[in-house]
Amino acid sequence: MTMNVNSPIMVLMLGISLLAVNSVVSSPVNAFEAPQDNYDSADISYSPVEQSKPDNNNHEDEDDHGDEEENLIKLSRDQMAAANISVGTLWLQDVPDQLSAPGEVLSNAYSNWKVSIRTPSLVKARHIALGSRVKENDPIATLYSEEMAIAQSNFLVARDEWLRVQALGKPVTGNPRFIQAEQSYLATKAKLSILGMSTSSLNKIETTGFIASMGEYTLTAPTEGIVLKDSFVQGAWVETGTELAELTNERRLWVEAKIPASLGEAISAGESALIESDSGEFTAQVIQQAHIVDHETRTRVIRLMVDNPDEKLHPGHFVNVTFNLSSGGAVLAVPETALMRSPDGDWQVFVEENPGHFKAQEVAIVRKTSNLTVIEGIDVGSRIALTGAFFLASEQAKAGFDIHGH
Repeated sequence: MTMNVNSPIMVLMLGISLLAVNSVVSSPVNAFEAPQDNYDSADISYSPVEQSKPDNNNHEDEDDHGDEEENLIKLSRDQMAAANISVGTLWLQDVPDQLSAPGEVLSNAYSNWKVSIRTPSLVKARHIALGSRVKENDPIATLYSEEMAIAQSNFLVARDEWLRVQALGKPVTGNPRFIQAEQSYLATKAKLSILGMSTSSLNKIETTGFIASMGEYTLTAPTEGIVLKDSFVQGAWVETGTELAELTNERRLWVEAKIPASLGEAISAGESALIESDSGEFTAQVIQQAHIVDHETRTRVIRLMVDNPDEKLHPGHFVNVTFNLSSGGAVLAVPETALMRSPDGDWQVFVEENPGHFKAQEVAIVRKTSNLTVIEGIDVGSRIALTGAFFLASEQAKAGFDIHGH
């Protein structure tokens, strides 16, 4: 079906279409554009990155200060007292350097006694045991000797003659006989003493003129001490010079330490040293040093004297000897109780920045002495916790503080 464009209906429809097109072209509308009145001109160029930078810069110092505050361990005065926390100021001080060396406890050979046989004898009885304590003149062993029997007999004869001439007097006996009797008496008496008869036994024979068992005698302790050796048995025949026992006084002992030969000159007689053993600590004094260097160990021997009143040390004990040497100048030193390990394994102390406010600070250990540790990495004049560091470290661990501020 064809439509005539000149008809009234077609003319009307064409007119309406032209009117609609003209309206769209002359008045366009954006559906995604908001009304201009709702935005500020600054918001149009808003960038999240650019805005965040100035915001962080403005608060950086404030955040760092907050981190420092968070890393502080804050305690009240009562809490510090309960944790036994004491605070002190670090100042430079002279801390002598120290040298530690192995040592061995020895008996004092200058006060030891060897009880030896002075004439061939038979051991009839023993009166001591190894390690037993004896007093002066306590019996060691009872022995029998033929030579002792002859000497005892000669003494009794000389004693009787001496008593006789004394009773008669020199004018009656004459001077030669008087002198001869006196000298014979003194010589036979000395012979008994030389052979080993004790003073008490000799005095008894001299007083009574009687010997119950000829040839028998008892060796006695020449001094007080401990039986260090007893190398004899009953019934044994012992020759002259045989050592029956050795006595030592353990109240004063020797300690011999071996130090590098190059350091021998740094230690002088009269200086003190610390002896450490399983039995405790003792103060000793250097009395001698060897001038011979061991060709195998390249060490020299330093001998010390140590007082041992309670006899806690015994010959044969191995100990550690600490000598004080000259220091290299003033340093910072703290007691061991001020040091703790940080979470990452480094050494640290706790600095009191304000009363009751502590902050961990890492330090480096330079060297250690018997009671102090030399450190570096902290300012002179810092106030630190000298005791109670363990409690502060536990508080640090509970709070999860990071000493590096990570």
